[in-house]
Amino acid sequence: DVLDMGLALARAGGDAELSRELAALFVSELPGWRRAIDEAVAAGSAAALRIAAHTLKGAASNCGAKLVCDASERLERAGREEKLAGVAELHEALLAELAKLLPRLDEYARSKP
Repeated sequence: DVLDMGLALARAGGDAELSRELAALFVSELPGWRRAIDEAVAAGSAAALRIAAHTLKGAASNCGAKLVCDASERLERAGREEKLAGVAELHEALLAELAKLLPRLDEYARSKP
């Protein structure tokens, strides 16, 4: 599943309201994080890719979005190791996971306790 609710709740220390706030923050900040990754990939900047993917990975982890976290980790590793061959495919995989996650996460963020 794109969203592990148990993990999301655990990351928020069992606080459902905080978990929803983290989800809302992710949704609102995602355009900037995605833009940073898109620009790093387009520029072929390993350092920028490592930083941007690491940021998204941490945020995804806090929301229980394991598949996005994993896809971000692969991009972060490519940047860290300066192995940008094949990074376009990794980028597309991340975008596909984000497309599946975003509606679910937005719905969760807007839900009432």
